[in-house]
Amino acid sequence: NVQNGVLKSLSFLFEYVAELGCDYVYAITPLLVDALTDRDEYHRQAACEVVRHIALNVAGLGRKDAVVHLLNHAFPNILEGAPHMVQAMLNAVQGCRAALGNGFLLSYFLPGLFHPAQRVRSIYWQSFNHSLIDGTDDLVPFYPRMDVLDTPLEEVASRSTLAALPQVEATVKGRAHVARVGAKRQRQREAAGKGSVVDRMFREGEAEAREYVFGDTVSGIDWYEDIVPTTRKPKHRYRHYGRPELDMML
Repeated sequence: NVQNGVLKSLSFLFEYVAELGCDYVYAITPLLVDALTDRDEYHRQAACEVVRHIALNVAGLGRKDAVVHLLNHAFPNILEGAPHMVQAMLNAVQGCRAALGNGFLLSYFLPGLFHPAQRVRSIYWQSFNHSLIDGTDDLVPFYPRMDVLDTPLEEVASRSTLAALPQVEATVKGRAHVARVGAKRQRQREAAGKGSVVDRMFREGEAEAREYVFGDTVSGIDWYEDIVPTTRKPKHRYRHYGRPELDMML
């Protein structure tokens, strides 16, 4: 109860002192970080409201390092399920947008705009739409470069610092492995008839799929699992087709 009261008082204090509160930002930052990482949901909600008022007060007055530090601790709450918690987090993000700019916040939104989970995409798009409404022109210089998006991942990883990341290295290796397995199966189809391919499907298919244990990518999408359906999926989920059906499909 004491902690809740302190956070509430700080919220009202920074709401009404306006730009005078910029002198106390660095002093109050450790307390807010502790509240933003608390297990109690209400502590994090109240701390997000304080972050909102602090960010609005220091807009144009500096203190961007403290605002970024608080934003990094408040933004993970975007995936909370409680509506009040999500709204408090969105308010904090809007306040940080006034202090840091739309372009800076774009780097926080892009990773979740095309997430495979609809629940994750919806909240990220909601935040991104606020940025579009507030300042569409401000986002133009910060959009990803299209020439980099069209470049193969192997070339981008070889000419940038991304090559040192284990996730990118695993992605490159995974794609090379998929290409090798596909070429091997193509040679098998050319060398034998349909019957031999069907016989090897249950004997070698799963072994080849599990030959390379692939991890999650940077974006969180395990694309290798989509390409090779037998990876990480129990066999009982799949229907066992008969020999005539397999001959017809192949």
